Amino acid sequence: MQRWVYLVLVLMSCTLGEHQEFERNPQGLEGTWKLVESAISTGGGLNVTTVKDERKITFFPNQTFVKSPKEDCGSGFFYFDGEELKLDIFCGEKEFMEQSQVYAVEMKKDFMKLTPVSPVCIEGCWFKFKKLLQ
Repeated sequence: MQRWVYLVLVLMSCTLGEHQEFERNPQGLEGTWKLVESAISTGGGLNVTTVKDERKITFFPNQTFVKSPKEDCGSGFFYFDGEELKLDIFCGEKEFMEQSQVYAVEMKKDFMKLTPVSPVCIEGCWFKFKKLLQ
């Protein structure tokens, strides 16, 4: 019986630790994040690439975001659904949502890794961002 109790406690601590990692991030999600690395597979292993352009995403306190350089479909609302980050994206001057993107989030100090959940990359992919100082 003690083994089962121990196993349950270990599993609960793992789950709580993963959830608290995002909340404990001293800088939080709000602010500007620069894309620094991406990974994609075309059928083999993941091909990791350093990103050298100026692609950024800024998360605001009112739960809106803006991508830059400015894209036609580059702004909208964000929120968390459990452990996943959901982006509701609006395009152009339309007053309705064009699409939603859902990401699994991994936060470490001033880095954030987003892994698409929906739509999913068939062969796997992720995007790593570095938080810029304000």
